[in-house]
Amino acid sequence: MPKRLLSVAIDGIYPDIQLVDTSTSCDYVALSYCWGVGGENSQVMTTQASLVGHQSRIPVQSLPQTIQDAVETVRRLGLQYLWVDALCIVQDDDTDKMAEIARMGVIYTT
Repeated sequence: MPKRLLSVAIDGIYPDIQLVDTSTSCDYVALSYCWGVGGENSQVMTTQASLVGHQSRIPVQSLPQTIQDAVETVRRLGLQYLWVDALCIVQDDDTDKMAEIARMGVIYTT
């Protein structure tokens, strides 16, 4: 299991999502995508400074279209959790990053 997942199963049109710590095994979808370069929403990621805020809420509209589409797809599938590397790994924490990168094989095959 990844250390964190995005909880996307919240009612309403484009409601906020939130980053949650995983304590038990659960079903989730893992998104594999190109981060891209430039663009107004291309650099949305979890950092040490944004971690607490992301655990409270992440406005879906602040995310790149690819991630917005993934959130909508997961909801339509009736699932609650989505894993996105830029948001589920603390990007400026080398310890967290290395631990989660070591789990990538499991994250994408589970």
